[in-house]
Amino acid sequence: SSGINAEYGGAKNKCAYLGSACKGVATLPSGEIRLVADFGRAGTAGKIPAFKKTQMVVYLRHEETGRYVGVSTGQKMFLRTYPKKSRAEPFFISSNRLVSYTRPDHVISGNRLRKVDAGVDSIRDITDDQIWLPLDCAIVSTKTRIALDVVDDPITKSKTIGGNPYDKSSTTQRFNVGFSSPYLLTSASLRKPLRLKKHKGSESPQGRLVDTYEFTDDEKKYNVVKFRWNAQQLVSGRGKALNNRMEFQDYYYKFEDRTENSVAATDCKIMSLRSAGFLFATKAQLKVGTPTGDNDRWSLEHQDMS
Repeated sequence: SSGINAEYGGAKNKCAYLGSACKGVATLPSGEIRLVADFGRAGTAGKIPAFKKTQMVVYLRHEETGRYVGVSTGQKMFLRTYPKKSRAEPFFISSNRLVSYTRPDHVISGNRLRKVDAGVDSIRDITDDQIWLPLDCAIVSTKTRIALDVVDDPITKSKTIGGNPYDKSSTTQRFNVGFSSPYLLTSASLRKPLRLKKHKGSESPQGRLVDTYEFTDDEKKYNVVKFRWNAQQLVSGRGKALNNRMEFQDYYYKFEDRTENSVAATDCKIMSLRSAGFLFATKAQLKVGTPTGDNDRWSLEHQDMS
């Protein structure tokens, strides 16, 4: 049973890497597990057990112009910005690579889409020039427009996380995050990561012990807290998501909470790991290098694809 479950889980993961080319996974009467390219238009469930994929993708929206990143016509597949979202290219994210959902064997490399080299078996094997890091982002609830912020802990008086109405000019609402792999949540203004005290924190006013989160470089008293995006939510390594008030839920995150607790990385700089240059737009052209003005700010718009 565990072997079958592992095979089924592996098939689901493979389906995710195939973007729009895979719609789900089915188990045949023989027990063979197969990927499904198209479920057709059937309105009722069939007899074969199947999993229909819903995959989160992102669109890159240029903050200065409101235009979306898409792919130009032609063999070189240069990236451009377009005023209509219908021309935008959806991407899914794996190991900090931006992978085309409609062309899952292509990733953003520099200012164009490049096909993955033959023989590359894993997204993780792709070279560093295709790794991107979102920096100086505002993390904003799509429902309440409350943004993650650096606030003073009422008990310890240390710097911790909280929520306030989104203010684009606020320096304390800026964080360096990651696209996919577990990443540190680092305050851009403090230049310190969020950490968790190794033992339970000070007593709360109610007399019970609580965890203590703090932006600090102290590695002896505090453990690193790593985060990831899951179901449009910001989830800690302990499985707790931030709600739409930027407070940790007291239960493990749930997929169905994605509407209530969805957050978006907004007004980010996107840096190439290899060149340390930033993705920016000049008119409709995308470039990587040293930007001028505010033409290097991007927001990630989430959408579920099925």
